[in-house]
Amino acid sequence: MSVEVYTLEPLETNEESSPISGSALKRPTEGESAAPTPSGRRTRRSLLSTPLWGVPFQLLPHKVYPATDLERLLVWQSDFAAALPERPEFLVATFVDSHSLPSLWALVASVATQSYPDVECCIGIASESMRGEATSLLQDYGVPGEVVLVSTAEEKERFTRSLGSRIRESGGYAVILNARSLLHPTALFVLAKQLMRRLPDLVYTNEVIVTENLLGVTGFVRRSPIDKYSLLSMNGVGEMVALSQRAAAHLPRICDRILSGEGFDFWALAAELLPNELRRAFVPLGLLHSRAELPDQRIENPERALALQDYARNLGIPLYGLEFQNHELSTVAHPRLAEQHGSVQVVIPYRGQSEVTLKCLQSLAAQDCASSLHVTLVDNGSDPEERSAIERFLAIAPFQHISHPVDPRPFNFAQLNNLGAAEGTEDFILFLNNDVELTSRDAISVLRSWGAMDDIGAVGGHLRYPSGATQHAGISFLSVGPANISQEHQFPFVTREVNAVTFALALVKRKAFQAVNGLDEFTCPNGFGDALFCLELRKRGYRSLYTPHVEGTHHEGHTRGELPEQLEYLEMTQQGIPITDLYPDFYAELQPMFVRMGGGDASAFTKLVGRIQRSPRLLGWANGVAKFLLALHRLVRG
Repeated sequence: MSVEVYTLEPLETNEESSPISGSALKRPTEGESAAPTPSGRRTRRSLLSTPLWGVPFQLLPHKVYPATDLERLLVWQSDFAAALPERPEFLVATFVDSHSLPSLWALVASVATQSYPDVECCIGIASESMRGEATSLLQDYGVPGEVVLVSTAEEKERFTRSLGSRIRESGGYAVILNARSLLHPTALFVLAKQLMRRLPDLVYTNEVIVTENLLGVTGFVRRSPIDKYSLLSMNGVGEMVALSQRAAAHLPRICDRILSGEGFDFWALAAELLPNELRRAFVPLGLLHSRAELPDQRIENPERALALQDYARNLGIPLYGLEFQNHELSTVAHPRLAEQHGSVQVVIPYRGQSEVTLKCLQSLAAQDCASSLHVTLVDNGSDPEERSAIERFLAIAPFQHISHPVDPRPFNFAQLNNLGAAEGTEDFILFLNNDVELTSRDAISVLRSWGAMDDIGAVGGHLRYPSGATQHAGISFLSVGPANISQEHQFPFVTREVNAVTFALALVKRKAFQAVNGLDEFTCPNGFGDALFCLELRKRGYRSLYTPHVEGTHHEGHTRGELPEQLEYLEMTQQGIPITDLYPDFYAELQPMFVRMGGGDASAFTKLVGRIQRSPRLLGWANGVAKFLLALHRLVRG
């Protein structure tokens, strides 16, 4: 396996003075320390008594509440949880090195403010010199727990084994997270209710990205259910997981791969655990708040590469190589599969526009597998001159077999493609628009490698406009209807399962095509037929996959222009495509997303908010004014 390393310059942080950033405020003030109760349980700290009261905690993007209101909720949740007859216990575990030690106070403080009562901490430290600082933080914030030295292989195994044994004794869950992160004050209460309902083995959540001083928010990472293939390209669980006893029992076996001198590698952890048939659950709320920094810099990580290699082997994926790269939004891997064999038919409907169609055919002729292709051009009533131009090129083309049927009926995209597919018997069908040029010579070979997987029915690639902008990186079923994935924050650089792929460039397994009786020529004859087709594939157990390693230029609209297709929106809904007006923050479906939010700039408004946050009296006055204005607004409207 080859691992190529790409690095980026560190991001500069502009840390403002704040009620949180000063070292003097990292611990409770004298006289406020809360010691553990004699039973070993902690006494919950009020959010208002810690430096975290100014943090813009939010479970959903922009849903920030005043600390006084949040504290009232926490008190109620604490009373509610305490009255539950049976409830899980949590062990919050992290690993601290010299880089994360200065940030550990925020994590410990966030545990101290949790509304859920049954929680302890276990902190692994990289050197003995850190023990005093870590121990003092637990004592000062009244959080029961222990500090463990983890610097050798034996200590790693002992540390991970102790996590499993402690939750086994208590019947609870281990919550493992990055030491530079902190928990939303309601995080463990939310997790407890989810766990008591479903009893999963591995739980992961969305993530809020906060500034270094914790006063600003730069983004909200909306994750999606982990699919079989996306884990080869990105860390789908983030920097926190909750593990059951069953899942934690695997930790000692894999401790060398998931725990290094820099902390837990959550990507490797997911790759090691998920093939073990563990029940997983995704909580689409921002339970974890992480400091803004570059994505994981440990891209030259042989243990992670080995974990992903074993993950692929366990799932029968013929992984040939991985290339790791730091991207603006995350560290990603580019998986390459071993070349697979199988015959391919290419179906291209067209009407006139011979100049555009010839460019498409020339890009096909440049493919590394061109001599084995069966190319079918379906003529939808072109002028004789246009058809002759096409035939002159086909006479000298390197393709193994060529068919050129004519269908002069009114334009029906689904019908033309079905007619073309009926001309062949090859293992795969590549549906290609005549206004698409393949720009990578191995495009068909790469598509075929993924399409050869038993559970993949359709594979699509990365289509760009002539300007270079992304036009298509898969199709997502959004609340407004099927939409092309095209924005940078939608992770177009990641190989993953998607709801659908466009038939402007899609390789389909023939037996999957036959299983759904081809494209629906009546319901969606022209637009969105590809989305409906992929939905039908999914009903029959096939996945649709997108890979960014197949590139094409799409001159969209050259042949017929744009047409209103609202009727087909309605018909797709009637066929079961979920495009109803669902709350988008709960409906990521198969599409992860990075929601960009305001940064940590030193604007006058930000400074004013900071001053108000530093004074509980001013904050209470501001909250009172805001509530009065809101009530007045409602009165005027009513």
